[in-house]
Amino acid sequence: MWNVLAVKYNVYENPCDFLYRKASMNNGHAIEIKIKTLTPLWTGSVDGKCDRLHETGIIGSMRWWYEAIVRGLGGYACDPSEHNEANEKRCEVSKFYGRNGQRRQFRLLLYPNKPSKIFEGQILIPSGRVHQNRNGNTRAGGWYVGGGFFGNVEARIVRLGPEEYDTAWILPLKLIHYWGALGAKTQNGYGVIQVDNIADLADFRFNPPSVQGNEKPTGLPDLRHMFFTKIGFEVKDSDWWKQADLLKQAWNNRLVTDGSKTAFLSDIKKELNSLVSINSIPIAPTFRNWLRYGDTITVRGKKKQVSLLKGFLKGRETDAEREIFGQVRQNNNRATRIHISSAYQVGSAWEIRIWGWIPSSKNYNRDQVLKSLNLLLGGNETKWTSILGPGIVRPRLIVWREYNSERDIVRQINNPLEFLKSLVKGEGA
Repeated sequence: MWNVLAVKYNVYENPCDFLYRKASMNNGHAIEIKIKTLTPLWTGSVDGKCDRLHETGIIGSMRWWYEAIVRGLGGYACDPSEHNEANEKRCEVSKFYGRNGQRRQFRLLLYPNKPSKIFEGQILIPSGRVHQNRNGNTRAGGWYVGGGFFGNVEARIVRLGPEEYDTAWILPLKLIHYWGALGAKTQNGYGVIQVDNIADLADFRFNPPSVQGNEKPTGLPDLRHMFFTKIGFEVKDSDWWKQADLLKQAWNNRLVTDGSKTAFLSDIKKELNSLVSINSIPIAPTFRNWLRYGDTITVRGKKKQVSLLKGFLKGRETDAEREIFGQVRQNNNRATRIHISSAYQVGSAWEIRIWGWIPSSKNYNRDQVLKSLNLLLGGNETKWTSILGPGIVRPRLIVWREYNSERDIVRQINNPLEFLKSLVKGEGA
């Protein structure tokens, strides 16, 4: 059962305990959660830097997952970025996570073992492409990876509302534990965690959100549109990652060549070794590069790198790629819908999580996109060694979960509530 912490007026070592003690007076207890990071955790500050673990960043992530749950059950969850008061008032999520004029129904405190920062700044995992501006200056393309925080975190949830409101944070935490990730930058490998006392959450009676109406999907994260998958493999030795696509170039080269264009790379061996020392390999750029640019077509006599995914409608391929993989454009950024974890160690094996949501669109056939992704991730060993290097053995698709789909390895579930129950029980995980 839960470790219920009685309120005592003793001397506390952590400054946060004053807030914890004060908040706990409302009902006399709080709930302790022990979290172990499997890949670095990132919670950005106002300037986007990860100077420490911010409670607000973790709460924002949990809210994101709860919004997907509520929408998946047919309830209404507003888009918090719109700051629309009318929508916030009827939002099934805001009454738990708060809005203007209404407090959140719980308080999160990180206590007392804060994890350590892995390294300062950020490093570039090169894609192999070189970009050139109008002045002829070049820069290496790729994905930036920051240090983040790693270690054990003790968190306390202080209840500020009725006990039944615990559902609003229990369900997201269980989805994150089994299938997703916590915090920011989860699309680039961050935030895979393990809740050490996850069995305590199982002691709670399943209490789904009391949603109202039958809201139609909006394109925002929705459990009915989500998929969850894991890839597993063993390795021949501890240096296996040095032969993985992109990481091989990052480790060995200081210069990247793309046709007639070249660009210099920084020496990032120290930072890579820091990540390796915690058994977290930044493999997300490798997978993203493979999925987004792994195929080549000829357009007007010129070769063009395109996505390996199928199901894009003719004439809308570019729009489909941007919709699924996101884009970085001035005043027109778009987040990716496919999130890929770093490789992390589970016993003697390694795992990679890939999850996201693919809503219906005018730019692609949703079922064909998911089918092609499922087939790609279930490929043979020859394909995987070309991506992850010859140092891996027995690569395999461990699990695929998808609402109302024959591809789901547990079973096809066409009831959103039953699908949620299966996920939070960890079936297939």
